[in-house]
Amino acid sequence: SVSNLKFLNAEAKDYVEGDFLGANEAGLQMFSMRHIYLNLKWGKNALLLGQTNHPVYIDEVSPNTIAFAAGLPYYFLNRAPQIRYTRKINDQFSVTAAAVVFSLHNTVGPVNSQTTAMMPDMQVQLKYGANSPLFIGLNAGYKLLKPRQTDASGTMIDKTVGSYNVSAFAKATTKAGYTFKLWGIYGENLTMLLFPGGYGKLLKDNASGDYDYSNIRTFSSWADFETPILANRWRAGIFAAYQKNLGSSKELDLTKDASGNFSYGFF
Repeated sequence: SVSNLKFLNAEAKDYVEGDFLGANEAGLQMFSMRHIYLNLKWGKNALLLGQTNHPVYIDEVSPNTIAFAAGLPYYFLNRAPQIRYTRKINDQFSVTAAAVVFSLHNTVGPVNSQTTAMMPDMQVQLKYGANSPLFIGLNAGYKLLKPRQTDASGTMIDKTVGSYNVSAFAKATTKAGYTFKLWGIYGENLTMLLFPGGYGKLLKDNASGDYDYSNIRTFSSWADFETPILANRWRAGIFAAYQKNLGSSKELDLTKDASGNFSYGFF
């Protein structure tokens, strides 16, 4: 981490973080880049450029579990290249807008489906209570994917599938030092967050091959309670969570090929 820099009349901070856990099963014990970004601040405005946690990840509200996974699979894991702009309205209230491009943590399906759709994952976030005992906020986002560029006959098509996510979060701290955190998300095709879901072809659709899609919806939430430091420097806490695959709002074509894979979808 390098701070106290000046760049374009802004206070600049560089941050780089990696580990040797590998990016996937094939690359275990190999170097993996976690964060690498430049954060620029001009008074109440800030611009982050680079790879870091997805905006849905809230630094102020994250599970304080001992395990490295930090609440998985009920919380999520996603680090991606992004441009993130934050405007601090006052000491308590801030607004953030971000454009995210998936890299290592991608959605199911063709890896280039976001690139061919030519639209980043757009996220907007509101936070209130940065300097108060009660911290709350909302986040909403929308992404667009284009799994196919041609239909069954080889004709170029422009069929895309859009999906959204909405999350809410809160953190309360008492004068005695007790902390309670709450987070929840509802959305479509949240597989880039390592949640169950995906998308597939509608069962009843155009036989020409230019078919429409429907998303799988998911809900996940958790609560984390922690005490202040007790005797002998111990701290006690409890983490509880719930997650549900809500399926699709429309009936999907679940045809499988000889290998057992879905022929018209990604789940």
